[in-house]
Amino acid sequence: MEKNLTISIVALIVALASITSLTFAISALKPMQVVGEEEEYNLLTVTGFGKVEAKPDLAVLRLTVETIEDTASKAMEVQAEKMTSVIGALKKIGVKEDQFRTTDINLYPVYSYDKEREIVGYKASNTIILTLSTEDQEFIGRAIDVGVEAGVNNLDISFQFSDSVYNNLKKQAISKATEDAEQKAEAATSPLNLKILGVKDVKIESYYAPWRGFDIKADEYGTPIYVGTSQVTATVTISFIIG
Repeated sequence: MEKNLTISIVALIVALASITSLTFAISALKPMQVVGEEEEYNLLTVTGFGKVEAKPDLAVLRLTVETIEDTASKAMEVQAEKMTSVIGALKKIGVKEDQFRTTDINLYPVYSYDKEREIVGYKASNTIILTLSTEDQEFIGRAIDVGVEAGVNNLDISFQFSDSVYNNLKKQAISKATEDAEQKAEAATSPLNLKILGVKDVKIESYYAPWRGFDIKADEYGTPIYVGTSQVTATVTISFIIG
């Protein structure tokens, strides 16, 4: 009886040892996980720059008619008549209805401060935006001349990209900036016998400023229009995984 009990205890110990070994073997097959900690990388963060230069495809003219009269109603009346003449004259040379857009109509008193503050008249202004293609630069100059002759006494012009052209140029600038960042990373890692293993994150910024033309007064029109180029730039910051 004692012999059988001894054999049973030994068998139990062996069985437990086997289960422990099996459990350890299964655990060894599972990847180790550290709760609350992110995987660590060797990172190299590089900023690349890209630039694309092109001729804007739109000319945006801001045409303003300003009048000063003794009364507010007279100022608005004269301003309206002059702006109607301006729009009519521009339509005669081929400007279409959908190329006009009213932006501002203002009326405010004009004061004199000789002895005391008093109203001496009223100033009315009306501003329209005229958008033209830059393909015909002579037509832009002609539109300015015709507008001023019809009553415009203050205007300015800027050159801009349409949305489709800008989006295309932006993509080109981003591609150039990305290539620049990659070349910088390769130049930094090569002497150190390191390799680029991947990318952790990418940040992109793009920017362009429309090329500003000039302000022009009524007695200064007639100057030929020459459209310059504008730049679309992009900055790309990339964190490369290296090893």
